[in-house]
Amino acid sequence: MRDPAEEVRMAGEALSLAEAAARFQPVLFIRRGLDYLRPECIVYEAARAARRLLIDYYVQWEDEIAPFVLWHFAYRAFRKIYYGSEKDIEFVQAGIDIDSAQVDSVAFERDPGGKMNNPFPVHELVECSRDGADGLFKVTVNGKEAQPECVCFEGGRPVLLVAMWNHIYDFYKGDGVRMDDPPLVPLNDDYYSRYKMWTRSLPPGR
Repeated sequence: MRDPAEEVRMAGEALSLAEAAARFQPVLFIRRGLDYLRPECIVYEAARAARRLLIDYYVQWEDEIAPFVLWHFAYRAFRKIYYGSEKDIEFVQAGIDIDSAQVDSVAFERDPGGKMNNPFPVHELVECSRDGADGLFKVTVNGKEAQPECVCFEGGRPVLLVAMWNHIYDFYKGDGVRMDDPPLVPLNDDYYSRYKMWTRSLPPGR
């Protein structure tokens, strides 16, 4: 895991990895009806890939509140055993072109049905790559080509919607409640082990 103080040059500017993570931290809106929830923090890890910087953001929530009470407690007990904790952690990956210092790819998971309280959501891997200057991104879903989408940005930061009770995402279309930015924390070996990160959904290439 890289030192957050390690330096990278982006568009001629020297930034530490911690500064780069803050500059491109995703802006999160949350669907109305779920807006009583707030993440605790975002844990990040950065990696160089040729002329790009990949930053994995792991959004940490205190718990998942399943839509049915009995299911919630059973699922919570399962998570504590399988994942080592009841905490929920969902990723967003941002790929940044270091010559332009612009986000040129975004990856996250979503449920294809999009129903906020679906008790058995499906995790689809959505990967978006910039296709020209008009804001459209090429999209693949579980590796299969899908319709292009317009990814929203705020000050160069990708904007996503927390769309489900289990905190997976969808494209932001102007709805939802904007959340304050959670604190950023660098990923370390202790965190990786404590929350059994190898058992969780991980970004592409991890």
